[in-house]
Amino acid sequence: MSLKEITQSRKDLLYIDPTKINIKPGWNVRADTEDLRDHIEKLAESIREVGVRVPLTIAMEDGKAYITDGHCRYAACMLLIQRGFEDLKAVPVIVEDRYASEGDRVASMIVRNSGKPLTPIEKAEVYKRLHNLGWEPVQIAAKCTVSLSHVLQLLELSAAPEAVKQLVTAKQVSATEAVKAVKAYGSGATEELQKAIAAEEPASVGEQADQASQKKRTVRKGITIDPVKRKQKAAVELYEALSAALDEWETTNPEVVADEAPRWVNLAREALHKVDGGHSNKQMH
Repeated sequence: MSLKEITQSRKDLLYIDPTKINIKPGWNVRADTEDLRDHIEKLAESIREVGVRVPLTIAMEDGKAYITDGHCRYAACMLLIQRGFEDLKAVPVIVEDRYASEGDRVASMIVRNSGKPLTPIEKAEVYKRLHNLGWEPVQIAAKCTVSLSHVLQLLELSAAPEAVKQLVTAKQVSATEAVKAVKAYGSGATEELQKAIAAEEPASVGEQADQASQKKRTVRKGITIDPVKRKQKAAVELYEALSAALDEWETTNPEVVADEAPRWVNLAREALHKVDGGHSNKQMH
């Protein structure tokens, strides 16, 4: 048996002059940091030696090729060309499915990422774009194969003050601590985080934020809220929201409902049963 008989050619793999590839302004979510520049330098060294091994992904718009995945590889190629490297005449590319939606292309920045992982701030930007396109957090989590809590946390991070996000980008505080601080201190989160950083105790802000947040949830206008009743209410609200989402998705996304609905329903029922003692009359179809 010959090699030709046991292999298949890839009809979707093409080669294109990298100078003919365009970048859509604002598309790439990666922040221009020293860490990213170092990564691109290392990629350039690798490409100089072995070429581009992982194809870039492009989408055709108005007769022009725009990169949708592989910005770091592209930047490394252009860096080599600028430095006079003449052996990089073409790079392998895969063309996006012409029927792919804008959301699918945005999500691909996480789904297809095979290189340097996106930072929390960069992932938050992807989730924010998907949410702005009408995607529910549950849909985002399913598409990007991450937990719902992860998506919700980073959506909150995307809405944080820019000064707070800059602290996360600089790796002075974690995404978790930043979100906790914003929930507890609101517009004063940046100041509290900076105080903790100056004292070299960033984790203490998270602990204080937890305490402040707990106090806000359990004491309002001097009235103490029963924690059990609070959990019951939250579970019922989650259950009802999921039920409403399923009703809508049956029309707009029947495939998602068919594949994921049974698991979501069971999880919601279990959560409701645990906090409600099995006495709820809520029904979900």
